[in-house]
Amino acid sequence: MKSEVKLKHINHGNSRHREQRPPNESVIVNGHDFYVFKVPPHKINIKMDCADNFMVMQLGHARALGSFNSDRLVPMQLGPGYPIMGLTGHEFNCKATSTAGVIGFHFSDDYLKNLFAGQKWNRQLDLNIKGPRFDLQLMQLFNLISRELKQPSQDLMYIEHLVSASILRSFSIYRGGRIRHEKKVPMDRLLQAEEFIRENFNKPLSLEQIASVASLSMYHFGRSFKSHFGMSPYQYLQHIRLEKSIEFLETTHWPIECIAKELGFANHSNFAWFFKKHTGISPSAYRRLLN
Repeated sequence: MKSEVKLKHINHGNSRHREQRPPNESVIVNGHDFYVFKVPPHKINIKMDCADNFMVMQLGHARALGSFNSDRLVPMQLGPGYPIMGLTGHEFNCKATSTAGVIGFHFSDDYLKNLFAGQKWNRQLDLNIKGPRFDLQLMQLFNLISRELKQPSQDLMYIEHLVSASILRSFSIYRGGRIRHEKKVPMDRLLQAEEFIRENFNKPLSLEQIASVASLSMYHFGRSFKSHFGMSPYQYLQHIRLEKSIEFLETTHWPIECIAKELGFANHSNFAWFFKKHTGISPSAYRRLLN
């Protein structure tokens, strides 16, 4: 059962009109122990007790005042490349005008434990909250999340891959969040995970689910899998789907709609978008080239 991870005690609006909920969220994706959202442009005035961990990033420039664990507001630089991150138990006050919307996600302590299972990491992360650092890689990750949320049918595993990468990146750039290099993973565990992907390529998979097959944390598994196979688990899954797509187009006379269903796509339009993205032509056009 998927858990809906949200922050509690959120006020927004002006002093005369406050509402106990976040601004209208145009896109919401629920994963296992994490929750991703996209908020359209808005004005916000919040006082927030963090019931869960969170990360947010403005998609455009913003005017904002904010502070953690204090009733006193201090200027904060917000905008693309400037992430704000809070851990469970923090208090966050903010007044902001968002010109292009916000991408954010909440994630439980269990999600962090699974991500870093078996690793030595500092729970008391120095967030550098009075001056968030600009980071190009994090900006690119959030832009990829935003792009995926615009798709008619989101790929949950890809979104989880981007969320995990964003968390790992934030822990690597903030002092106190460094993680020791792990020991080498036995090859049989990676091969078990690889076989699991091949056998379940047409099902909705999560990074956590695949990592559990290898009995590894998501962090440890993702790094080890990419080191061995030369691509992330998500990229490998897409590779298998493309491989199977070509096989079905070349060896069957099934309609495109049937192939899309066999591959696990919600509809033939999603399949056509996926195939053209990776090959440059549509499935129908590829099949015509075979004749």
